[in-house]
Amino acid sequence: MINKITKQVTPIAGVIAGSLAADVVINKALPSTINKNIRTLIPVGVGIFLLTMKGDFMKSLGSGMIANAGTQFAKSAIPGLAGITESDMDAVFEDISEEIEINELDTLNEFDTLNEDISEDISEDFSTLN
Repeated sequence: MINKITKQVTPIAGVIAGSLAADVVINKALPSTINKNIRTLIPVGVGIFLLTMKGDFMKSLGSGMIANAGTQFAKSAIPGLAGITESDMDAVFEDISEEIEINELDTLNEFDTLNEDISEDISEDFSTLN
């Protein structure tokens, strides 16, 4: 029973420790003169390296670093990402849906025009046969 619990706790502890380690690397270990986006990518690289190592703890440590640093990078690289609300996302999906519908209509109109052109060509070809 204790082995089962230990096997579950170890990866969770590794992810938490990796997340904390990413924070330390980004905010304390690297000089603030380095661009924030660059500072957040360094723990991602370290995390990828840790994923190649043996042992579940080291792999989960790497996963925690990647998750935390990747999230911080996305927040700093994509303006406004940190403050996006559910209604913002609904508006984005609505805009995408409208764009898809417009593109589908454009495609259908092009198809109709092409169909009319082909019909005219066939009619002309048959009229010369008679």
